[in-house]
Amino acid sequence: MANPGTLPITLVTILLLVAPGYLAIRLFLRVAERNDTLDRTAKIVWSSAASLGSLFVLYVFSPVHFGWMAGVGETLTDGLGVVTGSELLGVSLSTGVLLYLGHLSVLALLAALLGVADRRRGGDDRDRREPWRYAFDEAGDGWIEVFLENGPHIRGDSIPLPGTPHRRTCT
Repeated sequence: MANPGTLPITLVTILLLVAPGYLAIRLFLRVAERNDTLDRTAKIVWSSAASLGSLFVLYVFSPVHFGWMAGVGETLTDGLGVVTGSELLGVSLSTGVLLYLGHLSVLALLAALLGVADRRRGGDDRDRREPWRYAFDEAGDGWIEVFLENGPHIRGDSIPLPGTPHRRTCT
């Protein structure tokens, strides 16, 4: 069990690394109009890398933003009567929240910009439908055959039945 007044390292890891990076990745995929193909391990690694990159950017530019964030945080602390900086290793909770929001903002901005750039670059198929849904939607009524690289093939039809929108079968 953690000492009173301290957070377990796993919670800090999730809050500072995994969660913001995961949100940045989700935002990137949405803005870039890409499918999520990452497995769980890759999501954790990329989320952590994105968060570490954001924290590095915030650290490098701390002379620009830290002073006014600390000032605003102290003003909020005094105005709201919440935890003081000395209770949290010299940094107020408001300052920590503002820094964390800055962390999220940097990730959101970078993910959105990268998503827009990736979408503009284009080139590859960005249709988010499942392959069978795409094939049936594009083919209309009739048979669809898919020939696999290793030899076998899959067939299906999308002939509408009376009273139903479409009958979709696969063999």
